[in-house]
Amino acid sequence: MEVVAHFCINCGVPLETKILEGRELEACERCGFVLWHDPKVVTLVVVENERGEVVMGRRGIHPGYGHWCLPGGFVNDDEHPAAAAVRECLEEICAEVEIERLLGVYHIQKSDAASMVGIGYLARLRPGAVVGAGEEMLEVAAFPREGLPELAFSSHRQAMSDWLRIWEQLPTEKT
Repeated sequence: MEVVAHFCINCGVPLETKILEGRELEACERCGFVLWHDPKVVTLVVVENERGEVVMGRRGIHPGYGHWCLPGGFVNDDEHPAAAAVRECLEEICAEVEIERLLGVYHIQKSDAASMVGIGYLARLRPGAVVGAGEEMLEVAAFPREGLPELAFSSHRQAMSDWLRIWEQLPTEKT
C-alpha cells in the first residue's frame, strides 16, 4: 500500500509510527489519537431466479472488468448490511430481491487498499422481477448450477461454494 502522510484529526500534527498491541500503527504524540486501519464492509449476493439459477453480472468497471461476479458492493455507514445487499442488487441487476439467509462472512485481503469484510447473502428474485444490467455491468445472465462461469473475486467463489454446499444438503426434492 502507498505510504501517505497522515495528520491527527484532533491536533493537526503529523502522526508518528508506533507499535501498539503488537502492530505498527500511526498515532499522535500530543493527544494519543490512533489511526486504525479498519476494513471496509461489502456485501455479495447469490441471487436465485424461479428456476434455481444464479443471476450474475459481467463487470463494466475495474477491478474485474469483463469478468462475471455476484451483485454486491459497499455498505454505507447508515445502513444495515442486508439493506445494502438489496440496494446493490437493485443497482447492479436492476431487480428487487428478498434476502433468504446469511451465506457467510469472508475476509478479503488487499495489498493496495484497506482489507474488506464481505457479508454474503442468499436471495431470491421477487415475483415478477425482470433482471437487467445496471450502470456497473456490461450484461446480466442467469446460470444453472452445472454451468457457473469463473468469477472475478475469491470472495464470490467462496460464497458460491457455500451456496453449493447448502444446496447439496437440501432434501431430495431438488430440481
